[in-house]
Amino acid sequence: MENISENGSSLILDAQKSYYVIDALYLSNINEQISSLNLLDLDNEIRMKVFPFTDSPYMKFKPLRNVLSVIEIRQNNETIKEKKECFDVDSGMIMLIDDKIFIEIVTKFNFGDLVDSQTSLINMVFWKGLTKQFELNQIGIILSPGVDSGYEFVGSGEYKIVQEL
Repeated sequence: MENISENGSSLILDAQKSYYVIDALYLSNINEQISSLNLLDLDNEIRMKVFPFTDSPYMKFKPLRNVLSVIEIRQNNETIKEKKECFDVDSGMIMLIDDKIFIEIVTKFNFGDLVDSQTSLINMVFWKGLTKQFELNQIGIILSPGVDSGYEFVGSGEYKIVQEL
Protein backbone atom coordinates (compact mmCIF):
# COMPACT_ATOMS: atom_id res chain seq x y z
CA MET A 1 0.00 0.00 0.00
CA GLU A 2 1.31 3.45 -0.89
CA ASN A 3 -0.89 5.50 1.50
CA ILE A 4 -2.61 7.35 -1.31
CA SER A 5 -6.23 8.42 -1.05
CA GLU A 6 -8.28 8.71 -4.21
CA ASN A 7 -12.01 9.44 -4.29
CA GLY A 8 -12.13 9.73 -0.50
CA SER A 9 -10.50 6.38 0.27
CA SER A 10 -8.77 5.82 3.62
CA LEU A 11 -5.29 6.83 4.69
CA ILE A 12 -3.27 4.98 7.32
CA LEU A 13 -2.22 7.44 10.02
CA ASP A 14 -1.19 7.25 13.67
CA ALA A 15 -3.43 8.86 16.29
CA GLN A 16 -0.31 9.46 18.40
CA LYS A 17 1.32 11.64 15.73
CA SER A 18 0.83 15.21 14.63
CA TYR A 19 0.71 15.89 10.89
CA TYR A 20 1.18 18.84 8.63
CA VAL A 21 -1.72 19.01 6.16
CA ILE A 22 -0.44 20.99 3.19
CA ASP A 23 -0.92 21.35 -0.54
CA ALA A 24 1.95 19.48 -2.23
CA LEU A 25 2.70 22.54 -4.34
CA TYR A 26 3.51 24.55 -1.21
CA LEU A 27 6.33 22.18 -0.21
CA SER A 28 8.36 23.56 -3.12
CA ASN A 29 7.79 27.12 -1.84
CA ILE A 30 9.07 26.10 1.59
CA ASN A 31 12.04 24.23 0.10
CA GLU A 32 13.11 27.34 -1.82
CA GLN A 33 13.41 29.28 1.45
CA ILE A 34 14.37 26.50 3.89
CA SER A 35 17.93 27.78 4.37
CA SER A 36 16.66 31.16 5.59
CA LEU A 37 14.09 29.78 8.05
CA ASN A 38 14.60 29.39 11.78
CA LEU A 39 13.82 25.70 12.19
CA LEU A 40 13.22 26.13 15.93
CA ASP A 41 10.23 28.33 15.09
CA LEU A 42 9.30 26.62 11.83
CA ASP A 43 5.52 27.00 11.99
CA ASN A 44 5.65 30.77 12.44
CA GLU A 45 8.51 31.12 9.96
CA ILE A 46 6.51 29.33 7.25
CA ARG A 47 3.46 31.50 7.88
CA MET A 48 5.34 34.80 8.15
CA LYS A 49 8.17 34.43 5.62
CA VAL A 50 7.05 31.89 3.02
CA PHE A 51 3.31 32.65 2.95
CA PRO A 52 2.88 36.15 4.40
CA PHE A 53 -0.28 36.81 2.38
CA THR A 54 -2.01 33.47 3.05
CA ASP A 55 -4.20 32.96 6.12
CA SER A 56 -3.92 29.19 6.19
CA PRO A 57 -1.07 27.74 4.10
CA TYR A 58 -1.23 24.52 6.13
CA MET A 59 -2.77 23.12 9.26
CA LYS A 60 -1.49 20.84 11.99
CA PHE A 61 -3.69 17.80 12.43
CA LYS A 62 -3.94 14.99 14.95
CA PRO A 63 -6.23 12.19 13.79
CA LEU A 64 -8.72 10.69 16.20
CA ARG A 65 -8.05 7.19 14.84
CA ASN A 66 -5.20 5.34 13.14
CA VAL A 67 -7.17 5.10 9.91
CA LEU A 68 -8.53 8.30 8.47
CA SER A 69 -11.40 6.67 6.68
CA VAL A 70 -14.05 8.35 4.61
CA ILE A 71 -12.00 11.49 4.41
CA GLU A 72 -14.35 14.42 4.48
CA ILE A 73 -12.72 17.63 3.46
CA ARG A 74 -15.06 20.57 3.29
CA GLN A 75 -14.57 23.90 1.71
CA ASN A 76 -14.50 26.41 4.51
CA ASN A 77 -17.26 28.93 3.99
CA GLU A 78 -17.35 29.97 7.62
CA THR A 79 -15.33 32.59 9.37
CA ILE A 80 -13.06 30.67 11.68
CA LYS A 81 -11.38 32.71 14.34
CA GLU A 82 -8.42 30.35 14.36
CA LYS A 83 -7.20 29.91 10.78
CA LYS A 84 -4.82 27.17 11.94
CA GLU A 85 -7.81 24.79 11.72
CA CYS A 86 -7.90 25.20 7.92
CA PHE A 87 -5.58 24.81 4.96
CA ASP A 88 -5.50 26.32 1.49
CA VAL A 89 -5.52 24.27 -1.70
CA ASP A 90 -4.23 25.19 -5.12
CA SER A 91 -3.00 21.97 -6.77
CA GLY A 92 -5.62 19.55 -5.43
CA MET A 93 -2.92 17.29 -3.96
CA ILE A 94 -2.90 17.36 -0.18
CA MET A 95 -0.07 15.80 1.76
CA LEU A 96 -0.24 14.65 5.36
CA ILE A 97 3.27 14.52 6.78
CA ASP A 98 4.34 13.46 10.27
CA ASP A 99 5.82 16.60 11.81
CA LYS A 100 8.94 14.61 12.81
CA ILE A 101 9.89 14.09 9.14
CA PHE A 102 8.51 17.32 7.67
CA ILE A 103 11.86 19.05 7.05
CA GLU A 104 13.34 15.91 5.50
CA ILE A 105 10.38 15.59 3.12
CA VAL A 106 10.50 19.28 2.21
CA THR A 107 14.19 19.10 1.29
CA LYS A 108 13.67 16.00 -0.91
CA PHE A 109 10.43 17.11 -2.52
CA ASN A 110 9.96 18.38 -6.06
CA PHE A 111 6.42 19.13 -7.23
CA GLY A 112 7.36 18.84 -10.91
CA ASP A 113 8.69 15.32 -10.31
CA LEU A 114 5.54 14.37 -8.39
CA VAL A 115 3.20 15.28 -11.23
CA ASP A 116 5.45 14.09 -14.09
CA SER A 117 3.34 11.13 -15.20
CA GLN A 118 1.65 10.18 -18.44
CA THR A 119 -0.43 7.37 -16.93
CA SER A 120 -1.61 8.39 -13.46
CA LEU A 121 -2.32 11.39 -11.26
CA ILE A 122 1.18 11.23 -9.78
CA ASN A 123 4.56 9.80 -10.70
CA MET A 124 4.62 6.59 -8.66
CA VAL A 125 8.38 6.11 -9.11
CA PHE A 126 9.00 9.51 -7.50
CA TRP A 127 6.41 8.87 -4.74
CA LYS A 128 7.91 5.48 -3.84
CA GLY A 129 11.41 6.95 -3.79
CA LEU A 130 10.28 9.81 -1.55
CA THR A 131 8.42 7.60 0.92
CA LYS A 132 10.42 4.33 0.95
CA GLN A 133 12.46 5.04 4.08
CA PHE A 134 9.46 6.05 6.18
CA GLU A 135 6.73 4.09 7.89
CA LEU A 136 3.45 3.87 5.99
CA ASN A 137 1.66 6.01 8.60
CA GLN A 138 4.19 8.86 8.43
CA ILE A 139 3.23 10.27 5.05
CA GLY A 140 0.19 10.14 2.82
CA ILE A 141 -1.34 12.04 -0.05
CA ILE A 142 -4.93 12.85 -0.94
CA LEU A 143 -5.50 13.22 -4.67
CA SER A 144 -8.32 15.09 -6.28
CA PRO A 145 -9.81 13.01 -9.07
CA GLY A 146 -11.15 16.11 -10.81
CA VAL A 147 -14.19 18.21 -11.49
CA ASP A 148 -17.59 16.50 -11.36
CA SER A 149 -16.17 13.49 -9.52
CA GLY A 150 -18.13 14.32 -6.39
CA TYR A 151 -14.83 14.62 -4.55
CA GLU A 152 -12.57 17.41 -5.66
CA PHE A 153 -10.75 20.43 -4.39
CA VAL A 154 -11.28 23.80 -5.99
CA GLY A 155 -8.17 25.87 -6.56
CA SER A 156 -7.60 28.81 -4.25
CA GLY A 157 -10.01 27.37 -1.71
CA GLU A 158 -9.74 27.05 2.03
CA TYR A 159 -10.61 23.64 3.48
CA LYS A 160 -10.86 21.77 6.74
CA ILE A 161 -10.86 18.09 7.65
CA VAL A 162 -14.01 16.84 9.35
CA GLN A 163 -13.60 13.94 11.77
CA GLU A 164 -16.49 12.11 13.34
CA LEU A 165 -16.04 10.93 16.91
